[in-house]
Amino acid sequence: MSRFGGKKRALTKEEITYYTKELGGEYVIGRQLGRSGEMSSAYLLTDKKGNHFVLKIPNDSEELEKWGNIQKRAKERRDLYVGDYQGRINVPNTLKIGRDFVVEELAEGKEFFNFVYQKLSPIQKKKVAQDLGEFISYSHQRTVTGKMAKLYPNQQDRISWQDMYDYYKPVLTENEKKALRKEMKIHMQQKEAPEVLAFRDYRFSNMLWDDKEKRLSIIDFGCVKNASVYEEFTSNAAGSTQISYQFLADVINAYNHAPKKHPISIDLETVRHNCFLGIYHEFARCNIGRNPPEKYLKELRAELKKLNELMLPSVPKKILAKGNAISIIKKGRQNDS
Repeated sequence: MSRFGGKKRALTKEEITYYTKELGGEYVIGRQLGRSGEMSSAYLLTDKKGNHFVLKIPNDSEELEKWGNIQKRAKERRDLYVGDYQGRINVPNTLKIGRDFVVEELAEGKEFFNFVYQKLSPIQKKKVAQDLGEFISYSHQRTVTGKMAKLYPNQQDRISWQDMYDYYKPVLTENEKKALRKEMKIHMQQKEAPEVLAFRDYRFSNMLWDDKEKRLSIIDFGCVKNASVYEEFTSNAAGSTQISYQFLADVINAYNHAPKKHPISIDLETVRHNCFLGIYHEFARCNIGRNPPEKYLKELRAELKKLNELMLPSVPKKILAKGNAISIIKKGRQNDS
């Protein structure tokens, strides 16, 4: 298990028998897919024709009502976020929601870790970033609320900035403390940004790369809500996102040059700032009361160093401005909601 959680959970024979019956005997339940999340675990389903699907079940049987409501809300948010998009990004549908299970379409592929991205060709890297940037822009153009919202990170209900700073203060260098204080001050002075329906959790485990189809799938819409547009580009789990920041920069560049009715543009320096504080905040809130600050200090510094990759791409804007954005707009009606 990593410092942020996530582990395997094998189903018991009793559970397999129970869910096989609940599913009407239509599927064979197979291996676990990925790692268990905070609330759910997922398993491979195979029907009698050999087609594959996903079974999601709750980790805590005592919170079934809460879990079920979250799954229903996630499906509703997924449908609102995706709309009638018909581009290259794949978004699996939810097929059935039961009292204690969900059946979804299976998204083929491997978790989009940085090392998976690095193995792609330069052309594939730019193409997948363009696909995702245009997909996100398409969603935001449909769901912009006309309101303004506070910029991410906005998780002060868990631990405050001062708690975060006090936790790491004893082990940081003077320059590190100065930099952290500066970033905290900048955040307090920042203006609000346009509010959209935001996914808020673009990290390795929610993005799957399909080598065969050369496309990205997006899964798990549990964090979707109306929020600042900047929350879209810094995951709730900023310290364990494990994606390439160069990829993120390319996504933002494609986003900024996608066709728009509402003039929403993302500032890369603001994203860097949000990621910087988000990384500190996650490391602190996951370890305060559990581990001394020096235990994961090396890992914290390594994550912060990766932010150096967050820079504008070298590809000319006119190239990234082209692509499949126009075809997406033609195929799917771009309405306000």
